[in-house]
Amino acid sequence: MGKNRGVERIASIFAIFLLLIGTVSTIYVYSFREEKQAGNAIIINGVEYDMNEIFSSFEKKYINEFSGILLSDLINETSIQSPENHEYAIIGADGYTKTVKWGDMKEGILTNERRVIFQNLPRQFWIRDVVKIEVK
Repeated sequence: MGKNRGVERIASIFAIFLLLIGTVSTIYVYSFREEKQAGNAIIINGVEYDMNEIFSSFEKKYINEFSGILLSDLINETSIQSPENHEYAIIGADGYTKTVKWGDMKEGILTNERRVIFQNLPRQFWIRDVVKIEVK
């Protein structure tokens, strides 16, 4: 009987330890996410653009129930030469990244909620809390 209680105590301590690790990890991830979202800007090819200015400068388009500005319009307004010859890494605040081609950028929108939605790609390419678009 004494061995069973010892095993139960060790199992309980181990379970509490795992819960603490999970809690600390969650707090860390959310604090990092909020830190990245703090500003109202998006970085495109190393240049910071204000989201309010972006959305007041472009015509809204619709994909299903989502509205936003075409990613291709946004890229065309930057100083990127021959945008059709590049790939684009879209990066969320949590570090989630997907790389797409120019043809995909022409089919995608950036919403006011900082989401990228693609009409022609599966949902795993839809990125939330976009903070950066890198040109490759």
